Amino acid sequence: MNPQPSAPIAAMGPFHDSCRSAAARALDAGAIARLRELDPSGERGVVKLILATYETALVKARAELGAQIGDADPKTVFVIAHTLKSSSASVGALDLSGICAEIEAQLRPARGGAPEPTHAGAALDGQIARLTAEADAALVLVRTMLASCLTPSR
Repeated sequence: MNPQPSAPIAAMGPFHDSCRSAAARALDAGAIARLRELDPSGERGVVKLILATYETALVKARAELGAQIGDADPKTVFVIAHTLKSSSASVGALDLSGICAEIEAQLRPARGGAPEPTHAGAALDGQIARLTAEADAALVLVRTMLASCLTPSR
């Protein structure tokens, strides 16, 4: 996980104090701060909506990855990694975004063609397992934040 957030945790806005340290360890505080800028007062629940949308996409991607184990299609894994890369960076799941970028680079189609079939098999299953583990970690954090951390402190 990202041990050094890019912005002070105070910039994250109205979170319970007990959630600040967990968020600092797992999500990039700068990314959360940028999301908070979209709804500075928090009245519209923009951060919560973005995290809930990301959670839904992550659950779907996680299921698609699970279906790839043992009979992976490099093109499908490439598309999943490509899709998760930007959205994960946007919500501050930088470790997941980084793994997605690595996998995407390894599977990048040559000259616009299909991902190389040489990336199939055990090596690709290992990448899927790595991606799945980090997706699971991001999912736990996002769900924790949705359940408790986005409620203003009293």
